Amino acid sequence: MSSVPFNWAAHQLTEYLTLLGTCETVDAALDAGVERAADAFDAEHGVVVRDGVVLTSIGFGAGSAPSADWTSGEGVLCAPLDDGVLAVSRADEPFTVEEAALLRGMARALAQTVRTLELVHSLRSRQALLERLAEIQRSIVDRTDLAALLQSIVDGACDLVGDEIGALWLMDQDMLTLVASAGIGAESLEKRRNLPHAMPTGLVVLDEPDQPELRNEDAEAVMVAPVSRNGVRCGILTVASRHAGRRYGPDEREAMVAFAEHASVALTDARNHADAVHRALHDPLTNLPNRSLFVDRLRQAEQRALRNGTAVGVLFLDLDGFKTINDSLGHGRGDELLIAVAGRLHDALRAGDTAARLGGDEFAVLVDGLVDEREALGVAQRMLDALRPPVPLAGKPVMVRASIGVATATGPGGDLLRDADLAMYQAKAQGRDRVVSFDGEMHAAMVASVAMEHELRLALEHGGLSLAFQPIVDLETGRLRAAEALCRWTVPPCEFIPLAETTGLIVPLGAWVLEEACQTAAGWPDHVLVSVNVSSVQLRSSEFVATVAGALERSGLEASRLYLEVTESVLMTDVERTASLLRELKALGVRIAIDDFGTGHSSLQYLQQLPLDALKIPKPFVDTLEEGGQLARAILDLGRSFGLAVVAEGIETETQREALRALGCTKGQGFLFARPMSANELLSTV
Repeated sequence: MSSVPFNWAAHQLTEYLTLLGTCETVDAALDAGVERAADAFDAEHGVVVRDGVVLTSIGFGAGSAPSADWTSGEGVLCAPLDDGVLAVSRADEPFTVEEAALLRGMARALAQTVRTLELVHSLRSRQALLERLAEIQRSIVDRTDLAALLQSIVDGACDLVGDEIGALWLMDQDMLTLVASAGIGAESLEKRRNLPHAMPTGLVVLDEPDQPELRNEDAEAVMVAPVSRNGVRCGILTVASRHAGRRYGPDEREAMVAFAEHASVALTDARNHADAVHRALHDPLTNLPNRSLFVDRLRQAEQRALRNGTAVGVLFLDLDGFKTINDSLGHGRGDELLIAVAGRLHDALRAGDTAARLGGDEFAVLVDGLVDEREALGVAQRMLDALRPPVPLAGKPVMVRASIGVATATGPGGDLLRDADLAMYQAKAQGRDRVVSFDGEMHAAMVASVAMEHELRLALEHGGLSLAFQPIVDLETGRLRAAEALCRWTVPPCEFIPLAETTGLIVPLGAWVLEEACQTAAGWPDHVLVSVNVSSVQLRSSEFVATVAGALERSGLEASRLYLEVTESVLMTDVERTASLLRELKALGVRIAIDDFGTGHSSLQYLQQLPLDALKIPKPFVDTLEEGGQLARAILDLGRSFGLAVVAEGIETETQREALRALGCTKGQGFLFARPMSANELLSTV
């Protein structure tokens, strides 16, 4: 089974209850209680105040105990403790809401322990009561079966108060229902089941002959104490005697209250534990099972498949374009969409199957008892169909699409979740909004990718990379004007650059390229600029501006000789943030160019917001020059209207060069002029 994540507050309260259960005197409980509370919160000071008097303190030094007014000072966290408070303070950081709730729980436990010990000292059966209450406390800490625990509380109340009848009633649909009893026959139990009863706010004692309520009770004397769950009254604990003339003294009344409070603690802990387990195993947004619970159910399903000769399948689902929805409509609407998706997936499940949210916009579906893979593929297609109707968000219909990977097995031994995840990525690569089944080649590709990542790390650490430079020339004269720095390795860039971006290696790799390009270009003639490509991952790094500034400073390259090339799609992801970042870069003095302009979703409004210096015409637009070149012409016109330089990429023929010159383009690069070359070869062309 999956392990429940660590709950700090519950752990602290459990240890606190355990510690208090070992104390035999009030003073020992107070000293231990304040010391343990201070330790739990890393507090410098702690005190217990009752009736305006400091009973015990910690952290003030010998002979310097504080006054009761100390609890109202700044930085002090207090929790009510009968006629006083339990308080702690620390100077380094404020207390959180969770810590305040924990201190209140500790104060309640300490108050209950103190009242119990004070009562025990006044009762003749001190040892019996102490043992009984300590046993109940241990049962609460050990999370003994709740029904057995409540029964022991009723038995203990009867034994130590000295009455022959006891019962615990809990509210169920506005009626009190008997859940534990002692000394009541079956006939009486049936007669009292679902007995309506006014919920008392405190201890009620009926032991006088002239009290009319006794005429409705099968007893000569009755005590009733309220029981609560998380501070809300939810039932009553009752003891009663059939002996004429029975009267309840102060000690017996206090014992009754103590047992009722223990019942309250048991009910609260049981409910909180169940809630904590549910939260630990379910996604808080959608209430679907989370990854831990899903994996646990998957392991059980694999064992069933092995025993029954059936198959089990996993569907790994990732929404298409969810980030765009999140960015355009906001995270609140994005959460609404995820909740709607979860509901549709759940409604489309077969009986016995499990849908889970693994995180972000990733979901998984466990399909059990399959005949073959085709059945799993059918379920996956049903999931896609369930998502097709638009989801209304902010008054507008939003289309939802997903990519699904499917993996099946006939027993344990594999990794279905991983395999389905790999198949999902293939669905993305094949065009999205589709279902793809896992095959062994996908795993082989993943293994190769992991090996390549390792080799790339080694190359980055041990100098296994190099730079090549593609000249950018004046289309009229052929004179060298700039060069684009291109990273080279033993693997083609089209393979290792995407890998670096997905693994995060692009940040150190990009920093190396920037550093190397600046160092190299610093030795070129002043009129030759250097251009460096920047990925979206680098732009999102909070250290990117500092990385650029550091490379310029260490190399001595004049900032105006450095072009940073960013693709249009990256710029349009978050225009406001991107514009702010580019302004910081422009403040350094560098130049900014949009690479592959016209292939993204930019608008004139965005171009006005961004501090740009150049646009680059992508090769596909250059390739269409012989057919009219409308797109290239439009980019050149746009560049002139905004006062931006325009560079054409991928020029391979003299015809393309002449067409660009005729349109007014002055700079370009491509195989017509030169392939990427070393820095020394580049200098020979100057």
